[in-house]
Amino acid sequence: MIYAIATILIASLYLVRLSTKKKQECKFKYLGDLAGRNKEYVTAVLGEPDKAAILVNGTQLLHWQCKDNHISIVFDGEGNFLRVSNRKINEAA
Repeated sequence: MIYAIATILIASLYLVRLSTKKKQECKFKYLGDLAGRNKEYVTAVLGEPDKAAILVNGTQLLHWQCKDNHISIVFDGEGNFLRVSNRKINEAA
């Protein structure tokens, strides 16, 4: 009985995570031109990143991934957009 409840709970959490990722995937195309934007703007559009790293020079690398799509964006130490480091975005998403 406990095993069945645990299995249902885990499956439910997995489905919630998938639905969240699906919504996030659709938001990549809404980023638009990032020139002059900051980290707060990007996280407001995409949500919290899946991965984040502080690089040696003080810049921040944030990475979002959904299914086959991903985008990595570099911000300066103050959170201002510098460049898109890597991306693969399915236009149909």
